[in-house]
Amino acid sequence: MCQIGSNIIQKKIIKQHHSELIETQDIIAVEKDLDIYVNSEPYHHLTYMPGQEIELGLGILFSNKVITNISQIKQIRFDKVIGRLDIYLNESIQELEEKYPCFQQVSLSQMGDARTLFLSKGETFKKTGCVHSCLILSSSFKELGFGEDVGRHNAFDKAIGGLVKKDQLEKGYIGIVSSRISYEIIQKAIVLGIGILAGVSAPTSMAIDMADKQFITLIGFFREHRMNIYTHPSRIIKK
Repeated sequence: MCQIGSNIIQKKIIKQHHSELIETQDIIAVEKDLDIYVNSEPYHHLTYMPGQEIELGLGILFSNKVITNISQIKQIRFDKVIGRLDIYLNESIQELEEKYPCFQQVSLSQMGDARTLFLSKGETFKKTGCVHSCLILSSSFKELGFGEDVGRHNAFDKAIGGLVKKDQLEKGYIGIVSSRISYEIIQKAIVLGIGILAGVSAPTSMAIDMADKQFITLIGFFREHRMNIYTHPSRIIKK
């Protein structure tokens, strides 16, 4: 295998084309180990796609209610060689309070534009076809954060970490993910205060129940000119 980028490699494969077997090159996403330390103490181990390490760490700490904003971060240091991310906090760990999303209606055409923007991104997916992505927008449809990773949770955490890094946490309103929507994805949306969460695939029953209780508009099968709205549909209007 040949490394051709920080997060992609090239490998010789055999590919079927009709009745023929052809030797060709394929582009594959890289997956590596990452250890996150908080105040020099081991905090979390995961596998991820290299890139956006700082955003990933910040997103994980925010999703897990360890930090509330960027001002709590004293220093961040990433060691690429050993795959270690060190995050130092200015203050002790404290719990985030639950918050409910605001209510703002959006039109079908606006959601269509959001989907177009989502599909225009994700360069690694276009090359490899094997990574997830997440886009977070404001209520005015301004792009706030984008994450791409082999793990769907990591992709969401990277996008959230972008908001933490830019101190724009209060502006997140619409989230779009490339995966199915499980309860873990809803939990991240709840902590961020997302009002509308759309996924390319279907939500699970627990995700639907959680979204309903937290007043989140949950959308599945978010495709061209169609979507399924599972909870709080009044946020979506025709025009």
